[in-house]
Amino acid sequence: MADPKKRADVKQRAIRFTFKNDILYRKTFNGVLLRCVSREDIAYVLNEVHGGVCGAHQASPKLANQIKRLGYY
Repeated sequence: MADPKKRADVKQRAIRFTFKNDILYRKTFNGVLLRCVSREDIAYVLNEVHGGVCGAHQASPKLANQIKRLGYY
């Protein structure tokens, strides 16, 4: 990257992420690792949390919080 501001921004954001067993995780404030969901798996995770066996058909904000509580980012 040629732009120093963008380079500093990426460097600062990269601190929050880590690789473990070739899987990308995001570190939360309290140290919990949230698995980053790939584009291919997004639909599966949303369907399971929203309408799966234990799904509760929540609205968007509550659904996003439930996905994070389950350990995904």
